[in-house]
Amino acid sequence: MNDLDQRLAAYDIVLVSPSLETGISLDLHGHFTSVWAIAQGIQSENSVRQSLSRLREPVPRHLWAAPYGFNKVGNGSTSIPALISSTQKLTQVNIRLLQQSDFSGFDDFDAGFQAESLQCWAKFAVRVNASMSCYREAIVAALAAEGHMIAPVARASTRKSSSSTAEAPLLPDFAATITSIRERNYFEECQAIARARDLNHRQYRSLRQTLVKSKADRLRLRKYELKRRYGVPVTIDLVRKDDNQWYDKLRLHYFLTEGRDYLANRDRRVARQILHQGGGQVFTPDFNRSQLGATIGILDLLGLPVLLSQTDRELRNSDTDLQHMATTALESRSQIKTAIGIGLARNSTPIMVLRRLLDQIGFSLTCLRNETVQRKRLRVYGINQPTDGRASVFKHWLATDRRFPGWSEQAADLWDGSTLPIVTKPVCDEFKQLSLGNFGESEAIS
Repeated sequence: MNDLDQRLAAYDIVLVSPSLETGISLDLHGHFTSVWAIAQGIQSENSVRQSLSRLREPVPRHLWAAPYGFNKVGNGSTSIPALISSTQKLTQVNIRLLQQSDFSGFDDFDAGFQAESLQCWAKFAVRVNASMSCYREAIVAALAAEGHMIAPVARASTRKSSSSTAEAPLLPDFAATITSIRERNYFEECQAIARARDLNHRQYRSLRQTLVKSKADRLRLRKYELKRRYGVPVTIDLVRKDDNQWYDKLRLHYFLTEGRDYLANRDRRVARQILHQGGGQVFTPDFNRSQLGATIGILDLLGLPVLLSQTDRELRNSDTDLQHMATTALESRSQIKTAIGIGLARNSTPIMVLRRLLDQIGFSLTCLRNETVQRKRLRVYGINQPTDGRASVFKHWLATDRRFPGWSEQAADLWDGSTLPIVTKPVCDEFKQLSLGNFGESEAIS
């Protein structure tokens, strides 16, 4: 968008997402009087500073930043050796799982390939992780180092004066207005995607390679990609769920349950594709993110599939199965953080651990009632099974995997007839779960 300055000059207030970083330069002068930013701990500290600097005119900047960030890299380690070690251990686990399914692509794998790239990645990663531990302080310190004048704002009083209370009804509810506008715009965007004209695979490939795309082109591409992912009609509700990371949760749930027989086929297919793209070598962080075997294996080892099969079971912190799950999980906090990416506090209760695990597949817990046992109040929970239409998606994925084992992620390509994979038998029976101990001991995790 080359005329951004001219477009923005028509507005007094512009709201932007945090993704407005490098590559955008706003050079208009004498129009905006200030820049305001809210950093909730998702972006890295340097990304926050980049967002503040998009407007080049030296006007006051106002910033609120969370004390701590939570979007860490890898297992959250602030030690380069520890981060690299945990990454390589997870790589070895994923490779052994693939070798169990007779995949020979990693027989001559060189773990030291592009060591300098991994070292560079680790250096940047630990910087991000360290800044997340003191997020607000890191941002302010970096701004001061750039030469900016920092003026802390005193905490506002929580008491409301009689005059402000009297004036409050006269003020418009800006928050409600902004929320309403945002929801309306988002609904129209989702509706436009659902109503976009369908593409076949050939049209999709041609349009995707086009450098300059119109808004209608982008809508058609998004609709095709949603159809490719889920294999069900694209609706407004489906677009919303996909924006809320529904796909990642469904993939884990599918391969943990109905699609388990095709998990090894899926990981082999993805590994073969990565090796082909890398000329026989892989960048280990990318490879680890592409594999599901270790994650599914951990969830299985902790007993999550058993609990999912017992839909009417009442759950308490005193449940022996939950206590065993929590003990195993807390003893392997480092390995779980490395493989799945979720952190568990040392004092987590069995219900808290179960809640974190269920969240990975889009499930939740519902409090059924309270009980009193030996003068102690205990809450009784039940697993709340989502009614979000995932059964239809699973049915489509399963039909694809039965015909082309491990290819359910590329379902649209297959039914379009443009891609013909090599059909193999399911290999899950040979896919043995390794213990959590294969990841090694915890190391320097913050």
